[in-house]
Amino acid sequence: MSPIAVAIAGALGRLDEENIKQLYTALKKDIESRYDANLAQALANLEQNPNSEPSLEELEDELIVSGARKDKALRTLARTLGPN
Repeated sequence: MSPIAVAIAGALGRLDEENIKQLYTALKKDIESRYDANLAQALANLEQNPNSEPSLEELEDELIVSGARKDKALRTLARTLGPN
């Protein structure tokens, strides 16, 4: 699993923390503005079912297909979410 997917999954359980919520929102906006609708939809699916392994796998697949998994800026932003 990529560090981006792991960070997103961990952040979804911590959105009650204001700093995590702000960082997650920034990461989500970055994804929505720079990548295709399939990746944004996979992210939305995981938000709806944060404990769903298939949704996490779908997000990982879309990170790979879109090339986002190799995006250094996105990885850096994901790292700011901290450990899950």
